[in-house]
Amino acid sequence: MKYVTKHCPVCGKQFVVLREAAHKVECCTLGCLERMDSGVTASRDGAGSDAQKLVNKHVSDI
Repeated sequence: MKYVTKHCPVCGKQFVVLREAAHKVECCTLGCLERMDSGVTASRDGAGSDAQKLVNKHVSDI
């Protein structure tokens, strides 16, 4: 398995994802994905929630 790094467009954090799934992954966490879907963007200072600990759980079909 090979991995690549991506940057979350919502919080700006760098995260790791499987290369095969990289084209499907947009955000680093469910929290960021929800913010992106609702049109709300988060600042880096406010990105310390528990949702930030979940990595790539929003990819349903890897």
